[in-house]
Amino acid sequence: MTTETLAAHFQRLKGQPIQLGEDKVFAMYETTVPAGQQLLRISRSVGRQIPIQGLRLKMSPGKFVVNDQLLSDIVLWADTCPEDVTLSMSSGADAVLKIWNVWSIGGTMHAWLGNAGMLVEQHGCELTLRCSDGVDSICFSDLVVSIRFDPTHDTSGSDK
Repeated sequence: MTTETLAAHFQRLKGQPIQLGEDKVFAMYETTVPAGQQLLRISRSVGRQIPIQGLRLKMSPGKFVVNDQLLSDIVLWADTCPEDVTLSMSSGADAVLKIWNVWSIGGTMHAWLGNAGMLVEQHGCELTLRCSDGVDSICFSDLVVSIRFDPTHDTSGSDK
């Protein structure tokens, strides 16, 4: 029996989720974020140190506010980012938020290779992502994060 990597499955299925037993595995989580401002609260409960794990977030249109910078694409690395982070997001129009797991080997960021994938559990405004990096066999405990979407009271919708 040939064992195909998650990356090979995703490539064959053009990025669509994979059914793995009773679990649905995603290469990337994607959601629509309504116009305006929201807070994104991210809590990391597990983050394997070798290789260093990370969570990549990309929003279009719109920006994240990080250290007084406006960014549309960020990476939260487990070795340099606090376990609990609150990000402000702002967009003048409905935006698409994409989230996926990454890992670093020798200072080079990797994603979507080997057995990389995520289990996504959604409960109301909160997500739990259980991520497998692309190294070795499938292990959905390489990086585990909870993400909560909280609207702010300022709904001006300004696109900073």
